[in-house]
Amino acid sequence: MNKKNLSEGAIIFFIAVSFALLTNLFRSDGLPLVQLKPASVSFATKNNQESTVSFEVMKGKFKKPGIILIDVRSPQEFKKEHIPWAINIPYHEFSEKLPDVMKQISFSQEIIVYCGGIECSYAKKMAFLLNAKGYKDVKVYKGGWGEWTQKNMPLEKEGGVD
Repeated sequence: MNKKNLSEGAIIFFIAVSFALLTNLFRSDGLPLVQLKPASVSFATKNNQESTVSFEVMKGKFKKPGIILIDVRSPQEFKKEHIPWAINIPYHEFSEKLPDVMKQISFSQEIIVYCGGIECSYAKKMAFLLNAKGYKDVKVYKGGWGEWTQKNMPLEKEGGVD
């Protein structure tokens, strides 16, 4: 390969990449060129309090008036059984349910989010989204549904508390 072919190839490559970048820039559905991804999802609560609650704290709070419990598991799992007084906002349906959530929950209310258990990351992700929307007192019950049922705590099924 001679120098002329190499330089022509480099020019063609440069033009193609430039054209692709410009096209991406002007498209309404263009791809991000750089994605800044945090090492882990974290958020600060009001007064910089710890953003998780233990089983003992959850046990004392789940019946208190004004506390909002959000179960991010699927509607099928929620209907089968859930923590009493919890509402179901599946993580994957957050965007479509957000307007209704914002009508029902005050920005100053304490919110505790849970999912299937300690291995489930959806509760933490949901708490991050709620915090980003302006809810400042959002916490995650890390033990989640798994710990709650292991400790033989009250359950609610469709039709009432068990």
